[in-house]
Amino acid sequence: MVFDLIKNGLAPALFARLPWSVLGTLVKVSPLIPYYHIVSDSDVPHVKHLYRFRNVDQFKKDIDTFLRSYNLLTLDDLLEALRRGRSFPRRAFLLTFDDGFRELYDVVAPVLLQKGLSATFFITTACLDNIDMAYHNKISLVLEHLSRMKKKAPEDELLRILSERGIQSPDVRTALLRIDYRNKDVLQTVANLLELDFDCYLTTRKPYLTSEQVRKLIDMGFSIGAHSIDHPLYSAISFEEQLHQTRASVRALRTRFSLNYGAFAFPHGAGDVSARFFSEIFAEGDVDVSFGTAGMLKDVFPRHFERFSMEYTSAPAERIIGRHYARGLFKRVIGRQVTQRT
Repeated sequence: MVFDLIKNGLAPALFARLPWSVLGTLVKVSPLIPYYHIVSDSDVPHVKHLYRFRNVDQFKKDIDTFLRSYNLLTLDDLLEALRRGRSFPRRAFLLTFDDGFRELYDVVAPVLLQKGLSATFFITTACLDNIDMAYHNKISLVLEHLSRMKKKAPEDELLRILSERGIQSPDVRTALLRIDYRNKDVLQTVANLLELDFDCYLTTRKPYLTSEQVRKLIDMGFSIGAHSIDHPLYSAISFEEQLHQTRASVRALRTRFSLNYGAFAFPHGAGDVSARFFSEIFAEGDVDVSFGTAGMLKDVFPRHFERFSMEYTSAPAERIIGRHYARGLFKRVIGRQVTQRT
């Protein structure tokens, strides 16, 4: 408990007071790889109850902050450096986005093109073309539906349904947010009770990218990677399913969009993924590079890179990056900057 307090509070707050130039030299992580999910000035029902995301003005300021101190690295640059065994520029950053929301085409791409920049978009393949909705987006949509219901919500019935699936909580909101990949099918039962139609939402709102939009993004100079089939927590699925989720999603995108590379970003991070997994996927040749979400850390597998989130807060980019630098420095001080895998 005391260690967690130091790790998550005192140490980052202390180290964050150091100038970026000092922090960057001490942390020695390159490239910096921030990740986002969505950028929007609009209400986004399938996301708003999950995390705070950046509006357009905040995103533009984020980009300006990065450009003042760092040089953009593209996925092609990163892959070429890996192939040739070259080191990366010390002050480089790679911009990434997860989940494949349509706002990448409608909002993010125009902003980046105006600045002459590129990014890598990781797509959950079951959601491409709005065929299906990821379970966590369904949770947010259910919560939004409940907040807008004019009649009293059947809370007791909802709690009973969720309790029968082992999801215990005194309130509906907390219970819904506890639904995970293993019991995600209960969301259809919940939707039926509330007369909420996920398929109708997919058809009318079209929350995810279409194949046509992805092709246009590629033509604009953006790169594409896989984000699994349907967004499981890898530590909650079997080794065989981990391989399937990765292989199938990467191969699907490589085939559909004629990609000569394979990039993969783990949904929810790669914290408990084994060394055997990485050895197999990199040896097979479908996956050239992978990405996690653990912050400014390194990995024992040189083709796996960790990223840091620019969301969940309205703080300016300077503060967000400073805090991540500080956490990375603390991990280095205690000898845990490089993730070891068994």
